[in-house]
Amino acid sequence: MLHLGGAYGDKEVAKKRFISHCRSLKPDLTARLVLENDDRSFNICDVLEAAEKLKLPVIYDNLHNAVNSSDDVTSDDQWIKECKSTWREKDGPQKTHYSQQNTGKKSGAHSETIKTEEFLDYYRNISAKDTDIMLEVKDKNMSALKCINCVSKRGIKELEKEWGRYKYLVMEHSQAGYQSLRNMLKDKNSYPAVAMYLTIEKSIDKKAEKGDAVNAAQHVWGYFKTKASENEKNRFEKALKKFVSGNSEIKSVKNNLLNLSKKYGEDYLLQGYYLYK
Repeated sequence: MLHLGGAYGDKEVAKKRFISHCRSLKPDLTARLVLENDDRSFNICDVLEAAEKLKLPVIYDNLHNAVNSSDDVTSDDQWIKECKSTWREKDGPQKTHYSQQNTGKKSGAHSETIKTEEFLDYYRNISAKDTDIMLEVKDKNMSALKCINCVSKRGIKELEKEWGRYKYLVMEHSQAGYQSLRNMLKDKNSYPAVAMYLTIEKSIDKKAEKGDAVNAAQHVWGYFKTKASENEKNRFEKALKKFVSGNSEIKSVKNNLLNLSKKYGEDYLLQGYYLYK
């Protein structure tokens, strides 16, 4: 995947230079190229123009378009349709890039996670459901699983697997959210994916209270209390006391639990999200 590069004060000249250089490449190289709009210089119209001359497929990036748009009226769906015409059978399925703005950083910076409602608004307005949506987000697989589960009914067991990954992270931030999610997943004939992720997001967006953080840490410690050595028990208790007294962050407690999880092969904890957040 390529952006067209810098404009260097003259976008039209830079665009022509890019096209010229691409045409000088060997066919086995150009066969692997895909063009994409960027968030600074070359908007989607610029890229489509270059792609038409080079006979290359175009990836549409929604966030780049929001930051560097060619107009204020064309929808994401319309641009995706425009780009679809550049994809040939030999290029494989059409791909798009999807991301959300990190509200705490400069315009165009990717968010830490994909928010469910915003993604679903985007997805529902895309008519080409066979398009591959590639997420650009910091937490990668966490958001990928969330989006997949929300747009396809994969069964309650898949949601239970996800809950297993999130449960101690949710417990750390919100006891109310934890209980709500446990109750939500009791009906084995249901598939409350969207409601589940919205509750998870609402829960972990809350600042963790010290008591809830201690409660979650002690629940996780329960995996080791019958196998840890006396020294390991003392180290955990010391780390927890330092956190409670305000002399350290909860991260030091989690690092202690992470090391124990690795030592004792607690895959359930290692595959969850609590120890890494």
